[in-house]
Amino acid sequence: MIDVDPEIVEICKKRVMDHIARVKFFYNKLVEAGVIPEKDIDFARIAKHDADKLEPYNLKRQACRFTKTGTVTPEQKEAANDVIREHIKKNPHHSEFWGAPSDDQFSTNIDCTKTPDTYMYELAADWMATAEERGTKCMDWYNKHVGTRWIYNEHQCEILKKCINILDKYQGPKRDYGLSYLSPGQMNKAIKEKKMEVEYAKSLLTEHGYTVVLKESASIRDAIQDAYPELDYVVDNEGESQGSARFCDGDGHYVQVDKVDDAYNVMVWQGKNVIEDDTVDSIEGVVDFIGQYFN
Repeated sequence: MIDVDPEIVEICKKRVMDHIARVKFFYNKLVEAGVIPEKDIDFARIAKHDADKLEPYNLKRQACRFTKTGTVTPEQKEAANDVIREHIKKNPHHSEFWGAPSDDQFSTNIDCTKTPDTYMYELAADWMATAEERGTKCMDWYNKHVGTRWIYNEHQCEILKKCINILDKYQGPKRDYGLSYLSPGQMNKAIKEKKMEVEYAKSLLTEHGYTVVLKESASIRDAIQDAYPELDYVVDNEGESQGSARFCDGDGHYVQVDKVDDAYNVMVWQGKNVIEDDTVDSIEGVVDFIGQYFN
């Protein structure tokens, strides 16, 4: 089961619907301009553009590409990559469909020369809608990727350039959905940074001599997660003290709870800065203490 914020899924649904509407808009502009030969016009197909993205399971996986915090999990990255691969392999307006896509949808030098003209016009409208959403220039995208990522013949290149030049004047303002889009490279970076956070937490565990007995740690962990399910459990370890557990939120805050004799030591920090370090006499006191920082 993929863990995705339902609010992000709904925002992603709106984004997809907006994108589809803009693809149809740009495609109609190409038809009005007389650019698309009559034999290549296919309104029925355009009406179904990206329809698979609105299927509930696909929508949830697509939502993994967007974030409020700039962080993703390896599971979310895998789900996002899977749904992109599946989409481009079943939708002919993506040139990889006609080329020879590898298992990596981000491979380069893909031979797209077999793409029929009718799909090149849809592709141009698709690229233009994406550029509009991101607030970028479609011709910049063309110059960056055509000839390196995708290989087209001269005729296909002329179609794309002509369409982009015609549609450029119709490009609207950038769309802001309140989310950050993570490219594959950014997703890998975010996962790497998350792993570094966990490794740092583990290093502090050793540096400060915090030790853990798993049975006691589980009781501390369960009590805190019952009260604050939004906190992520980071790490536990075997050692000399009676029990310990560590949690973090999505903003880089950590809380460390150690049972020492009949009391609990609680430390809260962000980065390398300790915010609070105190001792309470019960697990209920621990829960109340944490509430000051994580509510």
